[in-house]
Amino acid sequence: MKNCTCVYDCSADPRTACGLSGTYHLHSDMGACPVHSTVVVWNG
Repeated sequence: MKNCTCVYDCSADPRTACGLSGTYHLHSDMGACPVHSTVVVWNG
């Protein structure tokens, strides 16, 4: 998990909060996660 680039809890900042908070996911401005190859990408 050290190399994981996923977001888990994005609700702390209203600018980045999305409905996927509380699950491992990526936001559109982030590259692919080297640990989780199949996560949902939020394109807010």
